[in-house]
Amino acid sequence: MQKQHCSFCCVAPKLGAYTATITMSIQRGMTMFEVLKSRYAVWKRYSRTVSELEMLSTRELADLGISRCDIPRLAREAVRS
Repeated sequence: MQKQHCSFCCVAPKLGAYTATITMSIQRGMTMFEVLKSRYAVWKRYSRTVSELEMLSTRELADLGISRCDIPRLAREAVRS
């Protein structure tokens, strides 16, 4: 008899850190609403960082040592800290 897996168990390894964040949040006693609220706040911060960096000219970004292709990575790093 084969062991049946729920869809979450099969998909979870593919989701990586996102799944781990939600799982840890729920384990800490957060309600689903609090988890969604937290994720929305993180997304807003990421989006705001990307839009502010994209508003800078190429020259201003070069002065900071940033390439346009680095913007998403830098925004992700800013959200994590």
